[in-house]
Amino acid sequence: MTVDGLRAPERSTGIRVLPGEWDSKKQAVKGKSTEAGLINSRIAQLRTRFLEAQDHLTLSRETITSRKLAALAMGEGAADKYTFQEIYERFVREKELTSDNSKRTFQVYAKYFTNISRYLEESGQKGLLITDIDDRVFLGLIEYMKARFKEDYAAKISGFFRSVYTYAFNKGLVSKNPLASIRLGKSGLYDLTHLSQDEVKQLAAYDFSTLPLPDDTIRVLDEERDALVFSCFTGLHHSDYVEKRYRITEYNGSKWIEGHRVKSKGGRQDKPYQMKLHPLALAIIDKYQGIDKLPKRNNYKRNLILKQIAAYVGINKHLTTKIGRKTLTNYCINVLGISHEATAEILGHRSTNFIKHYGKLDKSRLDKDIQFDQEDL
Repeated sequence: MTVDGLRAPERSTGIRVLPGEWDSKKQAVKGKSTEAGLINSRIAQLRTRFLEAQDHLTLSRETITSRKLAALAMGEGAADKYTFQEIYERFVREKELTSDNSKRTFQVYAKYFTNISRYLEESGQKGLLITDIDDRVFLGLIEYMKARFKEDYAAKISGFFRSVYTYAFNKGLVSKNPLASIRLGKSGLYDLTHLSQDEVKQLAAYDFSTLPLPDDTIRVLDEERDALVFSCFTGLHHSDYVEKRYRITEYNGSKWIEGHRVKSKGGRQDKPYQMKLHPLALAIIDKYQGIDKLPKRNNYKRNLILKQIAAYVGINKHLTTKIGRKTLTNYCINVLGISHEATAEILGHRSTNFIKHYGKLDKSRLDKDIQFDQEDL
């Protein structure tokens, strides 16, 4: 069975015919004997089953592939009928039960799958069987993602697709893994866009009530501005503080925020966090009467609102919820002069490996550190 140049693994009908008794033009057994009639009847039934399988896939609006037709017509086991979506759901379910991945990780998985599903639908492969995936499908996915996202993010989505396929391979649902040898390149460049301290102060001071907008719109803009400014001085993502894991403490005459970042499953609290509160961050906590009452919205809506805020305030940067953590990283390393190790701890990382994703030393910091003796001048 071949569809669009792709052939399904060969199956046996169980019908035996001697070469001399076969009419290749009519695709039938020669003669009018009872045995010939029975064999030709079985062949006709088989053709009918393939036509019915084709009709079923057409009515179901599924992509017709050779493997699907063969599986339906030949009545094969369920393993050959798993769609990519079914394998993804099985993969996620097993991870939920056996891994320590955080809720945030599974939200990322869902976002990856949404983009993969969009590719499959737009390329006419909705309902793709796991056994129909080959290098051409994978290369098409990579090309699709690179046309829409930055190289590193495209590589992450494509890598996740391969991880799900590898899961199916490890479970014995596919006999080989043609995706394993395809290299996913990354740029090695990281988006370190952040706000300067002047821009943070400009953002914090902006009065949205001066705009000719409805009261509800002004309130939303005000809340999302506060959430971003709070993140710029604490490094906390909004998914962190909605879990109510933080408290305000005092040390050496100053207010601190302490707790554990939401980065693991089961409340293990293996990501300790503490940060001295900047006056602007403290003012925001007081404004909303507690950390647990800070504004809460989903990430997608927040990023849309932040684009509006950037336009109103006059900040010519692509504002996202991640900007806050990058701004804090720059503030710690280049303004406060905090070590990479301490900055990593504030960000909730156990090593400095991920610091390069958020910020780097600039000349202003290096200029402070590199001082020559007067005798050398």
